[in-house]
Amino acid sequence: MAALDQSLIVFFDGYCNLCNGAVNFILKEDLSKKIKFAALSGTTAQKLLSTNDNSTIIFLVNGVELKRSAAVFALLDYLSPKWKFLKILKAFPNDILDSLYDVISKNRYKWFGQKNYCRMPTALEKERFLD
Repeated sequence: MAALDQSLIVFFDGYCNLCNGAVNFILKEDLSKKIKFAALSGTTAQKLLSTNDNSTIIFLVNGVELKRSAAVFALLDYLSPKWKFLKILKAFPNDILDSLYDVISKNRYKWFGQKNYCRMPTALEKERFLD
């Protein structure tokens, strides 16, 4: 069996509507189609991640786990150039950005809702989802 390519994987809460919206956005804006996806509750996450934290997006870049605002800013490097302007937010201290991220994360189900099942990829998306 071939080794799993760990170069670019987004781990997300598959039950969260906000997280699923983010996955849909990344699928659309990742012009190179190199980013793969896996649910935080799945077997790929259990194999590759050092934590079982479903309260944050985790972007695995060449084996390095990036979380919260660091994950978001790293993702911008792989999306359509029209989103690069968002990097201006890096002018704010990481503590402030991560605190804002945490507030949204803690309230995501209340504000955006959740599903009773994990997101399933369409036939066209299937090759980009690991589990």
